[in-house]
Amino acid sequence: MSTRRDGRFDRVEFDEAGQLTRAEEDTDADGLVDKWESYRPNPVAGPGEPPVLLSSVAFDDEKRGRPSRRLVYALDGQVTRVEDDPRGDGTVGDARATSAAGR
Repeated sequence: MSTRRDGRFDRVEFDEAGQLTRAEEDTDADGLVDKWESYRPNPVAGPGEPPVLLSSVAFDDEKRGRPSRRLVYALDGQVTRVEDDPRGDGTVGDARATSAAGR
C-alpha cells in the first residue's frame, strides 16, 4: 500500500486467517524496509474494539536492513521494554524495562 498516497508502495501487511499479524514499511522512501510491526489478537475484542493489537515495532536506525531498536508493548498499549541492537547482529545489547509512567 502507499501510505503517502504517491503511488509508491511503501508498506506491506501480512495476515493469517484474515487477521493482521505483521507489517513491513519503508518510512524514508529509499526502497528498503526500515520498520517492522508485529500484532497479536486482542483478547478482549468486542464491538468497537480492534481485533488485533500492536505487540512490537522495530526500527533500522543504522540503515543495515535489520532492526537496531525494538519497542515491546503491553496489552494496554504501553511500552514495556525497549531493546537495542546497535551492531545489528541480533544480540540485544541493552534492554530497558519501562514503567507505566514511561520512566
